[in-house]
Amino acid sequence: MELLEENITAIISTIRHGEKDELGKLTLNGFLQGINKGKQTRHLKGDIVLVHSGVDRVKDTLLSFANYLGNKEVAVSEDLIKNLKNYNSYISHYLQYLYDSSNKGLLFKSWDNIKDNEACDRRMNEFLNLRDFSPEPDIFPPPKHMAIRVARVLATEIDFATITIPEVRTNFVNGTHEPVIMAFLYYFLQNFQPKLKNFTKEIGGSVNYSEGFEIRIYQDLKGDNRVIFKFRDIIKDVDQNKLKEFCLSEKVR
Repeated sequence: MELLEENITAIISTIRHGEKDELGKLTLNGFLQGINKGKQTRHLKGDIVLVHSGVDRVKDTLLSFANYLGNKEVAVSEDLIKNLKNYNSYISHYLQYLYDSSNKGLLFKSWDNIKDNEACDRRMNEFLNLRDFSPEPDIFPPPKHMAIRVARVLATEIDFATITIPEVRTNFVNGTHEPVIMAFLYYFLQNFQPKLKNFTKEIGGSVNYSEGFEIRIYQDLKGDNRVIFKFRDIIKDVDQNKLKEFCLSEKVR
């Protein structure tokens, strides 16, 4: 089907939280990163559904993002950030990277100690190449399971968009963490059969603060649909059957 603007029935944005301080809280710059991302993102008139990991910095980033979604003119206001009304917010454990946010274990306790970009990319590649193994299985799921969790969230949102009539327009905004987004990209961009050892270099580095990917669902009056993924300069059709097969490929906690 043709990818006409009037046929977009849902936009799914999945973003990393903004900049955090030493205590893990969103900084002022983090709020601004969320706002700027929102201003740059296409907006559909309709509901705004926020789904996030439950961590404050993620929720605050999504509120900043949603308040300024598609609006390039409005001035920044803390009241506007706090008083957004046209949205529904939900916490999903599928978007968490730790089983218990108060226990980071050994790997993620020292995760932020590395500041050099090249070292950060090496650290991310080492993590992604664990694939279906977690060195701390009681602390965090392996990368593959993180990817499956995200796939399940996306598949559910895509199903909602494709089973409702075209007149229903919805903005889904998923908020999560760097390892979770990168795990999904690692599998999805390699057709769920990862082989690359230096994946971050292939895509231009790890996902930045308030950066993420977007999925647009196009649907016409006949019910035909097409789902398009976009991350940086990468554009790809989403094979819904393969996405759902991946969701069911392993049982996850």
